[in-house]
Amino acid sequence: MPDQAIAMFEHANGNMVQGNVFNIQQRKSSETDRHSMNLLEERCCIGAQVDSNERFDPPRCDLDTRVKITQDIMDWIKGDDEEASIMVLHGSAGAGKSALEQTIAQLCQQEGRLASSFFLSRTAANPQRSNGDVVIPTLVYQHLQVFPWIKNPVLDEIEAYPKIFDLSREVQFDRLFVKHFQGPRQQLSGYTQPRLIAIDGLDECNDRNVQLDLLRIIAAAVPHLQHPFRFFIACRPETHIMQVIHRDPLFQNAFIHRIDLNEDTQVDNDIRHFLTKKFRKIRESHPIGGFLSSSWPSADVIDTLVANSSGQFVYVDTVIRFIAWNNARPDDQLNIILSLTLPRQNEKPFYTLDSLYSHIFSCVQDRDTVQRILGIIWLASRHEVYGYERWSDEYHLSDPTNLERILNRRPG
Repeated sequence: MPDQAIAMFEHANGNMVQGNVFNIQQRKSSETDRHSMNLLEERCCIGAQVDSNERFDPPRCDLDTRVKITQDIMDWIKGDDEEASIMVLHGSAGAGKSALEQTIAQLCQQEGRLASSFFLSRTAANPQRSNGDVVIPTLVYQHLQVFPWIKNPVLDEIEAYPKIFDLSREVQFDRLFVKHFQGPRQQLSGYTQPRLIAIDGLDECNDRNVQLDLLRIIAAAVPHLQHPFRFFIACRPETHIMQVIHRDPLFQNAFIHRIDLNEDTQVDNDIRHFLTKKFRKIRESHPIGGFLSSSWPSADVIDTLVANSSGQFVYVDTVIRFIAWNNARPDDQLNIILSLTLPRQNEKPFYTLDSLYSHIFSCVQDRDTVQRILGIIWLASRHEVYGYERWSDEYHLSDPTNLERILNRRPG
């Protein structure tokens, strides 16, 4: 048989012969699929997924905390709205955004509602965790597992454009994701329920321009999706991010939802519940827990810790980890936290917080102004300062406008 005739049958499958007519069905070889998948995997960061081993024991909401806000978010995800939508959760460092994102993603995973996830982190050992260029490929990789019917079209796209990952993020998102969910929903039998796409720590992406690019790409794509995806994005309220969310025309639509975690009125109660539960566990499981009074610590001490936390879960989590250390007495550790005794040599009870805020301040550009602002706030917090009460009443220092007046700075 001539070579041309043999080539005609290469990769043929399910052939039929009727009379003198050959019906040949071609399919891609497994080698081609594998090559495309390799190209995709090379651009992925599996360690950023919600259930990756790299993120072992991630922060999550403690049972019976953040109950209302969790329910509100889950109601949005499960809602009857057939259109795709976005929810942006923002809050200060340590407010518990990642724990809430983790909790929501795990709930959706358990219910078969999770499409994909990416947890960014600048402090992770894996530098890809802060690389915005791998976010889209990683989400796409997960979609191939959740929506198997898009696997061949996506791999075909990669095979046709092997350098697609060198193109813009917008092109990647369109060709590898959006275009495969633009058909009638009736064609997606069994896959029509809302699915979550969770992106945590957008501000942890190592390039501000990429942060904004990802935001705009998602917002621009949402109106074109014929599947009720729920994009749940958590970030700190960085100025450049909030300006886009509040002013960019792409975000002035009904499909954009916002939650300010700093406005959660239940946070103090949640933190008190967290502390009460953790102290009970210390009394029950610590090597010398049996020597601690059942009333330890007192309600006043717990109230003091709640007040000191200023609504930041990272503070009380750090405190509990320090107190629960097996090689020291919990009551002694608590006294150190309350500044009743000095820490032992080389002991750093707030090491985690120190690292967090050191990273935050390392990103500050106008350090002189920031130091002056912090100095004023610290000075106002010292009750022994002459005229404190009158000054505190006149200037509410949590209001940026008042700080601008004190420092004689231009508005904004």
